[in-house]
Amino acid sequence: MTINVATGEYERGLQLLASNEKFYSTKRIDHFGIPLTSVYDFVMMKANPFISIQALDYYISYDDPVEALRYLMLLHLQGMPDDRSSMYQEKLALSPCCKR
Repeated sequence: MTINVATGEYERGLQLLASNEKFYSTKRIDHFGIPLTSVYDFVMMKANPFISIQALDYYISYDDPVEALRYLMLLHLQGMPDDRSSMYQEKLALSPCCKR
């Protein structure tokens, strides 16, 4: 998963992380004492706005506006000024997942 992100295959890496998170939750892997690194935790630990943008795009494309908004907020926490994030704000607002 992290190899995909390190080699620039962001979408594939995010897919694997999201799949891992879903599997972890549905199969209750927490009962085995194995900690979960969620997609959000992974992206936050990287502290790289470019990866946050990739996650934002990923969740927009997979029709999940709530998660996409988390990454938009993360961009703000990472210090991206509002004027530089306005294009991502508009992209999320205009996405089909937000027009329902």
